[in-house]
Amino acid sequence: MAALLLAAGLTPVAAAAAAAVPLVAAPPTTAAEQAGSAAADPVTGTFSPVDPVRLLDTRTGNGAPKARIRPGASITVAFTGRGGIPGTDVRAVAAALTVVGPGNTGTLSVAPDGDIDKKAVVINFAAGKSITGTTLLPIGFEGQVVLTNVSAGYIDLVADVTGWYHAGNQFLVPGAYVAVDPVRQLDTRTGNGAPKARLAAGASIEVAFTRRSGIPSNGVGTVVSALTVVGPGASGTLAVAPKGAPGRTAVVINFAARQSITATALMPMGEGGRVVLTNRSGGPIDLVADTTGWFRSGAPEVAGGYASIDPARLLDTRTGQGASKARVRAGGAITVSLTGRFGVPATGVSTVLAALTVVAPSRSGSLAVAPAGSPAKRATVVNFTAGQGITNSVLLPTGEGRRITLTNNSTGPIDLVADGTGFVLDTDLAPAPNWNTPITAGGTSDSLWTLSCPSENFCLGSDRTRVQQFDGTTWKAQLPVVERSDITCVSSSFCAAITGGSSVAVWNGASWSSPTQLVSAGRFVRELDCASSTMCMAAADGTYYKYDGLTWSSAGSILSDGLVDLECPTTTWCMAMLGTESGMQLWNGVVWSAPIATGFADFSNADLVCTSPTFCMLTGVDYGDGYSTFDGATWSEVAIVDSQSRYSISGLSCWSSTGCLVGGSLNFDFRFDGSEWAPIPALNYFGAASCFGPAQCMMSFGDNTALWTDGVLGERVEARHPEPGAFSCADDGCMVLVSGGSVNENGDVFPIVDDDQVPAPGPGLISCSTMSDCIAVGIHTWIFDGSDWTETSSMNPADRPHLLTCANTTFCMSIGTGNRWSTYDGTSWTSHGEFPAGGPTSDYEVTDVSCSRPDFCVAVVDITIPDGRPRSGTALTWDGTAWSDPTTVSVGSGLTRVACVAGDTCVATGLDYSDWNGHSFVAYLEDGVWTDPVRLIPERGSSADLSCASANFCVSTDIRGRVLTFNGATWSPAPVDMGTLSDYANYFRVSCSAGGHCGVVNRTDGSLFTTVG
Repeated sequence: MAALLLAAGLTPVAAAAAAAVPLVAAPPTTAAEQAGSAAADPVTGTFSPVDPVRLLDTRTGNGAPKARIRPGASITVAFTGRGGIPGTDVRAVAAALTVVGPGNTGTLSVAPDGDIDKKAVVINFAAGKSITGTTLLPIGFEGQVVLTNVSAGYIDLVADVTGWYHAGNQFLVPGAYVAVDPVRQLDTRTGNGAPKARLAAGASIEVAFTRRSGIPSNGVGTVVSALTVVGPGASGTLAVAPKGAPGRTAVVINFAARQSITATALMPMGEGGRVVLTNRSGGPIDLVADTTGWFRSGAPEVAGGYASIDPARLLDTRTGQGASKARVRAGGAITVSLTGRFGVPATGVSTVLAALTVVAPSRSGSLAVAPAGSPAKRATVVNFTAGQGITNSVLLPTGEGRRITLTNNSTGPIDLVADGTGFVLDTDLAPAPNWNTPITAGGTSDSLWTLSCPSENFCLGSDRTRVQQFDGTTWKAQLPVVERSDITCVSSSFCAAITGGSSVAVWNGASWSSPTQLVSAGRFVRELDCASSTMCMAAADGTYYKYDGLTWSSAGSILSDGLVDLECPTTTWCMAMLGTESGMQLWNGVVWSAPIATGFADFSNADLVCTSPTFCMLTGVDYGDGYSTFDGATWSEVAIVDSQSRYSISGLSCWSSTGCLVGGSLNFDFRFDGSEWAPIPALNYFGAASCFGPAQCMMSFGDNTALWTDGVLGERVEARHPEPGAFSCADDGCMVLVSGGSVNENGDVFPIVDDDQVPAPGPGLISCSTMSDCIAVGIHTWIFDGSDWTETSSMNPADRPHLLTCANTTFCMSIGTGNRWSTYDGTSWTSHGEFPAGGPTSDYEVTDVSCSRPDFCVAVVDITIPDGRPRSGTALTWDGTAWSDPTTVSVGSGLTRVACVAGDTCVATGLDYSDWNGHSFVAYLEDGVWTDPVRLIPERGSSADLSCASANFCVSTDIRGRVLTFNGATWSPAPVDMGTLSDYANYFRVSCSAGGHCGVVNRTDGSLFTTVG
């Protein structure tokens, strides 16, 4: 956080000389404005901006008598009930106060009417020099404020108001403002708040602002004070930092020798509610601080909430930061974006607080700011003198594209620097969603290759992606997906598995335990086997670990650099096959033996199965089809499984010392009878087998399994199901396309049958307004009525489209082969030819399209260069009749997704190729203007899909299998993992309804996640 010179919510309208303060009459407040203010239901302490309005000008009689204020005199001014400020429930008013043409040096103080002794000095002025200061005016009796001329000369006063803070008795939310009666909390001249001594050159003092003067000890994030540098001995600056955070220092005042100056500062609290004030000059100074309020700590979540950020340079025309590297010419203007960087959200921000510095002006003049696109709302914020740089902290109002226009009102060039220090939200942030337990909406992309079956009615298997469970009839995926390997089951109520590489977990018949990490990240658990629910053995890098039914503990050292296999047929005996040169180790229930030589030349790729301490089978030894048996004492001489074919073998499983199976050639597999292997009719290349009884084994054939009973292979059972395709969520549910039909989030399946007379592939795209009204599109079109899919006679002229968006049941748009686009009116499709983008010499691709109304759609287009990398990302808008000309949203970056919602607001994501790392970015369309693209997440990785329910709630997925949510201003800082399986190989679809019901489909494992509620 940083100290802020200027009250939050303030857009100052200032002048340096009397002639520079125009005689603008206050516009009358309309009944509609008053009704609008009264009708609002604001949150206590939040800010409501108004267009800059002059509520006081003693030169014209606006707000006070038309007369200069005499020495020592006060005026009482009503700031409520005028200019869009409501008549009641106003805690404070944000205003730029200008002292015009002072006849002598002095100060201006403010106080709430009815309590004039509680005043704060807000401006120091010198004779003959007009000056502007900014403050939060404390509202007193009947909405009035008392302003006092503390000088020996006459002055005029001007006040330009830009907003107000809500009063009330509600619980204070983070970022809310609390006004206090003005109170002096620091005066080094008297010893108030610090020792009675001038602050030496280069010295610092710590000042406590909480636990005093009505400011609580807890929950205070920022204190608002008018800071005054009194009688400086030399020119310099005053810096402020929270105690304990010297790296968050911000300069808050620039001062000249022997000239006192006051500025309102928002000071972030540090340890113990203290701040550190540092005199950065060559001479001593005195310091005074008059406090008028504080902001509640925490990140704001409602419109009008204030947040401070660590000081960050958002603009510097000397270096090209945030704008072109060039001085701003005389009378020239620059439009800049200060959002989307250094903690300032890219959208959802009404104003950015920044210390604005005019550097090396060649002529005297002023600097004006205005929201981009609204030049009439321009306000003067800095007055400068030729050759003298000056800083003023201001709240800069954002306009079109969340940009700000700065104008040099002088006859010479200037440089500009802006150091961001905070922002104010203009929207209520949506809460982060909660996600339901996933359901199976489709199948996996891989086959079932490992099995562990304690009976024919229970198996667990792995397809390298997820664990699947067999109940004797069907296979079902266990969700949520967790990567597990080397699964070993002793019963339907107890299994164990290596989880995530370095951990293990156990299954209790209903769920898996939390993983127990055995080795550090980057190391691995190599093998695992269980003899019972109270004895498992795991072999990790260098160490054995034993499970006793409750905990895992070290069980000895692995006396080899490598480990091939591990078997534990009983609770008191295990065998571990080490690297070829190390032999094997045996465990006797207490300790592991020293390595024992086996005499084998090679068993690095062998399979080991032990049914008892007196029988083990080792295949793949010495040769691809060599085997040996262990009798409890020695290994037999290596023999060949099949001396005729010499095919490699795999998939070893044994039920006893007289029964084993192993997979062989295309023509034969092999069965062991206790003395030799004999060929049996091929089981068509089974990939894995798990035997659990005399001549009873479950066989895996990749995408299906079958029970083998004494030579007879049973009926095949599908283990791999169709992958999920496109899907769509409505307020009442989600519908997912799968091969041959669709499935809703309740698991109900609805077949889609093609017309036999017109054979064509099934649909690839879907859009649902409710779960009783969906359209699915391929070459043909299908309509769902809540019970059945019906194929219509309408064929899509875009061939098989790859993009579909529907605004309602009577308007859809699709993009197909060759960028051909068409529209649907609820009955039939109309072709419109090739999409109007790119031009005759450009290669382009329409990457996405989204319609929120039949007369409002946005398409994003990649314009590419010859090597195929996107040259630019453009967007076009449909108004119901024609497409607009392309607008360039990103340069050197490709747009991939767009989502539009009510209010003609859109969000687009893409991939930035400028640094060759492929970072995702996001841009926002608001009021017809796109913001500058900003990075979506800090780390590398492209976004995969995007959908929005409203301007305050969007969901995006990335190729790491993570979900990010947007709350109206920012994206979630910690993405939610929805079953990540690899760093860059996951594609998760997402869909959200207008009512906020969202779903995410993991295409890799077939699971569907939906939001709660």
